[in-house]
Parts: sequence; structure tokens; C-alpha cells
Amino acid sequence: MLTSAHIKSEAARVGFDLCGIAPAAAFPELSRLEEWLARGYAGEMRYLSRSAETRADIRHFLPGARSVVVTGTLYYTDAGEPGLTPAPRPSDAVRVARYARGEDYHRVLAERLETLLAWMRTESARRSRPPPSLTSTTSRSGSTRRAPVWAGWGRTPA
Repeated sequence: MLTSAHIKSEAARVGFDLCGIAPAAAFPELSRLEEWLARGYAGEMRYLSRSAETRADIRHFLPGARSVVVTGTLYYTDAGEPGLTPAPRPSDAVRVARYARGEDYHRVLAERLETLLAWMRTESARRSRPPPSLTSTTSRSGSTRRAPVWAGWGRTPA
């Protein structure tokens, strides 16, 4: 039987820093997403409007889903030695966000998710598939309840 403990252990093995299981449900925090989008706060991120309904409730993408597996990865990619203080920067130095310093995080996370999903498929008879691109809006809002990364049909993992 595929248990929460097994899933969390495998998620850590493939490189995720955090993993949790939560019920598949709507995110009340996203009830104002349509208003936020209408005000133009998404800027050039037009994909947010196209997937707003799915972002607010994973069951719109996977009807019948009962639970979701959520993973988290720390973006700290400072290449410096532990305990060393970085050299001072000139005032005109370019600053690059930590998440952008390493490999493309879209690719890194996709590879980890596919590895975890492949393992889950071999361990379980449940039907599963990766969700649509669920980025910052859902991840941030769902972090208190563990945002959706994998959803499956059947029994909720123990």
C-alpha cells in the first residue's frame, strides 16, 4: 500500500525539501482571484487568466480527486562556501534573484515531479497524472494547506 510516509520519503530522495498530503479542495484564499486579475495585477502573465478556475480548485482539472501531494523546494542556491561572507558588491552591480541563479527551476521541478510520479505509478494501482502549470498564485495560497502537485483517484494515502 502506498502511504503518506512512503510518498514523503521518496519525495525527499528525489530532491524535494518539503512534502505533504492534503485533501483535494477549493482554495478559499483564491476567491478574489478574478477580481485581482480584472485589476490587471497579473501584468503580462496572461496564463493566469486562462487557468484561474483550475487554480482555484484542483477538482476542476481532476474531477473526483480526493487528495493531493504537494512538494516544496528551497530556492537558496548561493554557490558560496558555508560560513564565508560574500565579497562586497560595487553599487552598480546587478542583483539576480536566488531562484534564477541555478538551473531553470521549471525544468528542475518538472524532472523531480516526473520522477516522483513514475515511482508512485509503480507503487500504486491508482490512476494519476501531473496537473497543469500551477505556479505562484496557487502555491503561495495553498502553502498553508499544501498546494496541489499530484492528485490521484481512489483511496486517500494513509
